Amino acid sequence: MCQYVLSLPTTCRIPFGHPLPDLPTVKFSKKPPEIELYKTNVTILENGVTVASEPTFGEFCTIGAVVNAGSRYEAKFPKGISHFLEKLAFTPSKKFKNSDEITQIMEKNGAIVDCQHTKDSLIYASSCRASSAEAVLELIAESLFHPNFSEAEIATAREVVKSNVEAITMKPEPEELLNDLIHAAAYRDNTLGLPKYCQPENFDKIDKADLFSFMRTYYTPNRIIVGEEKMRVDESLAQYTGGEIRIEKDLSNVGMAINPFPELGHFVIGFESCKFTDEDFVPFCVLNSLMGGGGSFSAGGPGKGMYTRLYMNVLNRRVKYHWIYNATSVNLGYADSGIFFIRASTHPKNLGDLVGVICSEMLSMNHGIDKDELERAKTQLKSSLLMNLEQRPVRFEDLTRQILGQGMRKSPLEYVDAIGEVRASDIDRVVNRLLNTRVSIVGYGSLKKLPSCDTIDRAIAKRNLSFLKSPSYFFM
Repeated sequence: MCQYVLSLPTTCRIPFGHPLPDLPTVKFSKKPPEIELYKTNVTILENGVTVASEPTFGEFCTIGAVVNAGSRYEAKFPKGISHFLEKLAFTPSKKFKNSDEITQIMEKNGAIVDCQHTKDSLIYASSCRASSAEAVLELIAESLFHPNFSEAEIATAREVVKSNVEAITMKPEPEELLNDLIHAAAYRDNTLGLPKYCQPENFDKIDKADLFSFMRTYYTPNRIIVGEEKMRVDESLAQYTGGEIRIEKDLSNVGMAINPFPELGHFVIGFESCKFTDEDFVPFCVLNSLMGGGGSFSAGGPGKGMYTRLYMNVLNRRVKYHWIYNATSVNLGYADSGIFFIRASTHPKNLGDLVGVICSEMLSMNHGIDKDELERAKTQLKSSLLMNLEQRPVRFEDLTRQILGQGMRKSPLEYVDAIGEVRASDIDRVVNRLLNTRVSIVGYGSLKKLPSCDTIDRAIAKRNLSFLKSPSYFFM
């Protein structure tokens, strides 16, 4: 091997840390001196709309509005209105009479538009030429305040919503559905537990009157941030309850093709974490980065998180746990609560064993972490944060949602510093806080082998896996 390396041309033996010879010096773009990075300007207009902006440079920008609405506010409405509103965004309005007119505005200004709904917001956004921002913002304002919602448009949206829900439920690994179900189990029929996606029984029920009633209630100036607004305290605070949702379903015919996708049973275990303004929010994010995970057949590579616990202890142990298809940790923070969960998949006959493996990993979080493992998780989290914020749409959403949720924006550098200050003792504290809440579980698929929620809750509360059914040889 050494002889082969020595036989290579000189240019092939230059260390990665040294520049290649005879290449021109790289010239990096520089920030204009008049621009102060991460300086957020917030103005509340006379009508109550909050406008937030940050100086930037470049020919294009991302602008839009975030509405303090979303599925958590649908308690008194047919469940699925936010889903419908997402599909009805940027349709004809009082000023723009038809779709052709809207398309012409977009083409003229080099714009693309999009609307996304979440549990706690609806985001109307556009990427366009910076010089055309005012014209595109008018298009967004029309969609917010003066939509027409003709019967034909609602009928089209209804079919799109049906197709969307069908596509989500037919996925071999229905991540969106499982994420929604763990919220339903954790918060039951209040706020964050309300379904994000339209329920089949409401496909044909939601009409123009429902849509406009919801918009009159929540699309008010004091709940709208343009690029933004202080969120007032709402009466409907999320109440984490813990609980269980089981959906027995034959998934053996999902993903049928020339090379069929294996039949899977899905298990999610969740605990209450914290709201995003809590002092433990950053340690919870580091814990999530430390646990990591993913699919057992996803390709590796730099930044993939191949040294996270769920990869090292579960997915990469192909001899012992070859039957586990997926294991992924997720932490989500909201204005008044948060949820940390692990989502996992295997063949239905192995669901009981899967519960044991995942619960074992949950309890092992309480056994301490070494210095290298912690530093790796912190570095991974910093990298993910900064890499995502290189995209203008992500920066826009970060700016507006922070102001909507906490009335101000913390810069990325503040979060980087906060991540760097997390210690092993902080992780121990948040793990104890996590495991002392009531467990929530979701089972989806063929569930004959899935232990009961009470059994799993007892095992976690007592920190003793013997409360689960007798483990198979996979645990020996």
